[in-house]
Amino acid sequence: MGRLRVFGSSSSGNCYILEAGGELLMIEAGVPFREVLAGIGYDKGLGLLRGCIVTHRHGDHAKYIPQVLSMGKPVWSCKEVADSIRGVSPLRLDTKVRIGSFIVQPIPVSHSVECYSYLIEHPEIGRCLFITDCSTFPYKLRN
Repeated sequence: MGRLRVFGSSSSGNCYILEAGGELLMIEAGVPFREVLAGIGYDKGLGLLRGCIVTHRHGDHAKYIPQVLSMGKPVWSCKEVADSIRGVSPLRLDTKVRIGSFIVQPIPVSHSVECYSYLIEHPEIGRCLFITDCSTFPYKLRN
């Protein structure tokens, strides 16, 4: 069974860990990575962490991307974030990316900067939708 752990969900910092099938996916990098590591376990947790996805460039979502990258963990985000932080892989709107057993599809949403929501699939939990910092979600998703 999957679980979502919240490490921060406010304008002072956002970070979530989605756990499924013995793997971890980090969503947002707006809190110090050492706090996340303390919560997931430095040794075991770091080994289970498959990567991080970030919705947009605002500091409460992206400030600690360099710390995540420095620990050897890949980070994916929109082109604006990838262009501004070396080592971040840009996501394409027409392509899903596999991160461990997680499959992530970016969905553009309206915000003051380029911003994505994410449709995330995993064999253990099925599909979930992550949306933040947008006024509307004008899409209808099946299943």
